[in-house]
Amino acid sequence: MTYAKKVANNTIIQLIGRGISTFLSFYIVAMLARRLGVEGFGSYSIVFAYLGLFAVLADFGFFYLLVRKLSANEGDDVEIASNIIAMRTVAAVIIFGLSIGIVQFFPYPHAVKQAIAFATLFFTLISLQNTLFGVFQARYQMYWAVVGDVSSRVVTIIVLYLFFGSSSNLLLIMGAYLAGSTVATLILILRARRLVPFTFGTNFTLWRSILKESIPFGLAIVFSYMYFKVDALILSIMKGPFDVGVYSPAVKILEVVLVIPSMFIATILPIYSKYHTDRDPRLPDTVQKTFDLLSLAMVAVVGGIFATAPQIIQLIAGNEFMTASSVVVGSFSATAITALSIIIFTAVFSYLNPTFSYLLIAAGKQSKLLLPNIILLVVNVGANILLIPRYSYVATALTTVITDCIALGLMYYLAKREVAFTLSLGRLVRCAIAGVIMVVIVRMLALPLLASIGIGGVIYLGCAYLFGGMRAEMVTLLRRKSV
Repeated sequence: MTYAKKVANNTIIQLIGRGISTFLSFYIVAMLARRLGVEGFGSYSIVFAYLGLFAVLADFGFFYLLVRKLSANEGDDVEIASNIIAMRTVAAVIIFGLSIGIVQFFPYPHAVKQAIAFATLFFTLISLQNTLFGVFQARYQMYWAVVGDVSSRVVTIIVLYLFFGSSSNLLLIMGAYLAGSTVATLILILRARRLVPFTFGTNFTLWRSILKESIPFGLAIVFSYMYFKVDALILSIMKGPFDVGVYSPAVKILEVVLVIPSMFIATILPIYSKYHTDRDPRLPDTVQKTFDLLSLAMVAVVGGIFATAPQIIQLIAGNEFMTASSVVVGSFSATAITALSIIIFTAVFSYLNPTFSYLLIAAGKQSKLLLPNIILLVVNVGANILLIPRYSYVATALTTVITDCIALGLMYYLAKREVAFTLSLGRLVRCAIAGVIMVVIVRMLALPLLASIGIGGVIYLGCAYLFGGMRAEMVTLLRRKSV
């Protein structure tokens, strides 16, 4: 099977699976938002925002290192996988253990601190799952990651319904997540060991070598994740659960739609790595095609969500979130709809960024990511601390968009310095024109959400195809013989 065929098959299977997973994810958010209310949902979101920072510390670049080494055949696959997975597991136990002690110094309610301590159990399992994804990605079987994700969410929903009823107890909700994560972890371990029969590796010489290689990239990932996530943490400290509750539905929606580029680029990274290692002349064209495909998806997502933000918030979070507000700008009360309408433009840059950042990873230049991400973190934190007291979640949304815009420019500049390629913006511009037409028509029609999605999708794809924003080969990718 050609690499293009592998990418197409993996991407289509993942799209179907991710569609199911996205529905389940939104269902859980809708259930909990209505059950907990704005402030309670804010407390729930604080748990995930806080532990999310420690989760990326536990990763420290191990996932990407595993994918690159398995894809490029850099040694004994079993030995490499066994030791990287062992290192990630040990790191997760230590780091999440520390998180329990550190949270005691945060000004959170006691119930939130208890929930954080309990949630470290399933966050540790999720950390292991994310490393196992590296095995599936390197073997072009990322659909198993989807199986694990869907299984986890299904079990979580079942446990919530069977045992917790209408309870709003955070500990019980975290227990449902633990049940789902346990089932998913068992499924993924059993399947991953059939591809690469790893054990718990204790080759400490290899550990030192892996750690030395992962530190620069690991730090870059930490700073990259922090500048994207630290705003919610700062908001929780400076404003509290209510403001976090208003902001969180928009963030949850953004996180779900950002799965699309990460899922697609996950299938591209092994090809980037192979083409770069082999000095394959097809690499520049692959970069352009990746950029074009992500542009096509990005405009659809950003335009579609911007055009239907009120309906989406009502569906996902409920009526209480439609009017809940603690920020007034002029005579305008900023609600969750406002936050979503602003923060969705982060996707403009987050969708395109991996085209270049993953190119650096494939070239083994991950250390180049460190300084830019430190700069971005400083800019983000500084802007949030300055603006949150006055503008609260409106400031966090705007700061996220601006920071990601700067990030895209930096990633393009660095990738261009390290890898020879040229980039055309023609298809992006054509897609953008199609997107504007879609937004205008959908807003004018003001139809129910499902009708707006259907009509908007037809208008966008039709215009993108007519204007030349969508290549014919994007439609017929599965029938192609080569990239």
